[in-house]
Amino acid sequence: MRARLGTAAALSLAFLAAAPGCGPSAEEEPAFQFGLAELEQTVAGDWAGTLRLTGKPDTTLALHLQHGAPGTQPACSNRTLAHTQCIDASTMRLDGTLTTADKAFTAAPVTGQFFVDGLVLSYGELTLTTESGLRLHVSYTTGAFATGDVNTADGAAAGTFTLKRP
Repeated sequence: MRARLGTAAALSLAFLAAAPGCGPSAEEEPAFQFGLAELEQTVAGDWAGTLRLTGKPDTTLALHLQHGAPGTQPACSNRTLAHTQCIDASTMRLDGTLTTADKAFTAAPVTGQFFVDGLVLSYGELTLTTESGLRLHVSYTTGAFATGDVNTADGAAAGTFTLKRP
């Protein structure tokens, strides 16, 4: 039994050493094709769009996002449940304000994150939450955001929204 455990441990270590991006030396790490400046250019700043909440008339929105203040932490914890291979990902914390023409939101604080899966800034996910508990989630694909979903704090569908640079 002990020999099997030793063999399994040795094989696991060999696999980790051979897995791309998981080796012990920096030369083996994959190179990200973007940095903080490109993330900020992609998502920070001013946005305009339309908010379509179920049962309410459409309204225009103005969203301002900035990189989260240094040292701020979301009121949650993270964990990664993955196989032994590495996952190349980047997350940028965001703070901002949301204003709608119908005055439902007037410089309302929002917090969230922009998550990029992979080494290239070609696909990402923007998730924001208002103080009232609405959650806005939208996918980013090479230069544009798709139509996003709005959900209540308990996950119920509440509408959709769009974003574009003003």
